[in-house]
Amino acid sequence: MTAEIEVYQTLIGRVAVGAEVRLEADALSRPLEGSVTRLGYEVRRQTATDATPAANTDARVVIVHVALAPGSAEIARRFTNLQVTARIVASAP
Repeated sequence: MTAEIEVYQTLIGRVAVGAEVRLEADALSRPLEGSVTRLGYEVRRQTATDATPAANTDARVVIVHVALAPGSAEIARRFTNLQVTARIVASAP
């Protein structure tokens, strides 16, 4: 089971393959755990937006692919296209 995370282009240099990731969503009973398996190469327009008027709706992002840990994959297996908040353990700037 995998997740695709949108990371702002200004922060992608701090993300590395193997970095630990924590995923959270209101629909989940607990946070999910995983690790970065691949970084995308294409910079594109974000698809996830916030409804608040001050939200950044035209940000440029790079897709980061995350493999979920077995226990987390079991929880997530019934969801597709679930919007989550991801926290990636990143290197210092």
